[in-house]
Amino acid sequence: MTPRETVTATIHGRHAGKKPVFMPYENKVVPGKALDKLLERGMGILKRVRFCDEKHAAGKIEIKERTEKRGDYEHIITFADTPYGGLRQTVMRNGLTDYISEHFVKTPGDYKAYKYMQESLVFSPDYSEIEQSYNTLDQSYYIRCGTGYEPIQKLIINAMGTEAFCYQWMDNREELLELADCLERQYLSCCMAAAGSPMIEMVNIGGNVVPDIIGVDTFKKFHLRHYNEAARILHEKGKLAGAHLDGDNSLILDLLETSGLDYIEAYDTSCSPPLKKAVKRAPSKVYWVNFPSAVHLSDKKTIYDTAIRLLSEGAEARGLVIGVTEDVPKDRWEFSYNVIMDAIDDFYGSKN
Repeated sequence: MTPRETVTATIHGRHAGKKPVFMPYENKVVPGKALDKLLERGMGILKRVRFCDEKHAAGKIEIKERTEKRGDYEHIITFADTPYGGLRQTVMRNGLTDYISEHFVKTPGDYKAYKYMQESLVFSPDYSEIEQSYNTLDQSYYIRCGTGYEPIQKLIINAMGTEAFCYQWMDNREELLELADCLERQYLSCCMAAAGSPMIEMVNIGGNVVPDIIGVDTFKKFHLRHYNEAARILHEKGKLAGAHLDGDNSLILDLLETSGLDYIEAYDTSCSPPLKKAVKRAPSKVYWVNFPSAVHLSDKKTIYDTAIRLLSEGAEARGLVIGVTEDVPKDRWEFSYNVIMDAIDDFYGSKN
């Protein structure tokens, strides 16, 4: 089976107990001979594609952007001019990841401007990148799209930052819930656009949740409801739904089992319970695990033993994919990936 065929069988629950594919994100590899050899060994690559154009309605808002180079980072500074005042965001980018160092919403006085900015957004399905990817990429690639963050997570990650959200969630909850209602309409619009995408069979519908911060009650009342509604929309069109849950999921594993999610992506045993415990508490889910980032820096034996442990603990899962969904040092990926492939071959045999 090709990597794409293996992932397809895995996410549909038809590959339980069989040799999993090792499939890092596309931006966690470097094209060249080293990558070619890994692909020849059976490694796959996950390509994430867009499915929707996001633009502000004409005449509603003025958006300006400039980029400044500072050291190893590009600083992308965005200015939004609304009838309720101006907003500013700064994103730091270094080629591996983006980090919002300055958020649009800094004080409660920014709520109306941010809500106006979000309400002016218009989403238009655009499946050209999906079609191009399927037409040009071979079976080593699996192609997936994602809707962006669920409403509460968009407030935390994109709009405000964690610390500001926590304070304002306690002091101005009603106003934040109004913002969340606005963002929910966006979120469900994105889900409907993703549901209509051709060829795509799985969609990430949010993630990066930190249960220790938001608490079980908030997760159950908001995140779980949003996941279930998004999953319903996708399931009606034959798509599968998952979330990028790379934090400590100890508090929410039982709730995840009751959710409409089909898979848990980026599950990371360096902070979450061991995979064996996760499978026991949420047995109906497919696990797309992240190979722990820090282990890439370890010696060969530690990398190998970690991979064997994940394979052993995930052997009873409904489905298992070994992924790299977080950063990996540029000078370590080739070495580490080959050791992981050695472990998979030794555990299951060199043939599929």
